[in-house]
Amino acid sequence: MRARGLLTLRATLRVARFTVLRFAVLRFAVLRFAVLRFAVLRFAVLRAGRFAALRRVVFLRAVALRAVFLRVAFLRAGALRAAFLGAAFLAARFGAALVFFTAIVLVRCPFSGRATGVITFLILDAGF
Repeated sequence: MRARGLLTLRATLRVARFTVLRFAVLRFAVLRFAVLRFAVLRFAVLRAGRFAALRRVVFLRAVALRAVFLRVAFLRAGALRAAFLGAAFLAARFGAALVFFTAIVLVRCPFSGRATGVITFLILDAGF
């Protein structure tokens, strides 16, 4: 009985160690991406001057704010509304800002079948 408990403990420790290693690798990948993004921004500063780099920083901040908004929407508004927000985010990323604004309005409005149809039409109409 004691040997079985030791085997279970070893297996648990092995899984825990693997999980910690996996998160360490994931964290390293995120840090590497951040360093790479910083290098790209630095290259933009050197290549195109301060104004172009400033525009790029503003764009990256806007994308980050939208991502934070989507995360909050998933947590607060439920998966269906957040799915519309995700579609609107992608559409806004490709230039259809009206769809993103409509999705923000959707989160503040109660959900109904008519609103769902209108939002779907607007997303499709925007060329998504």
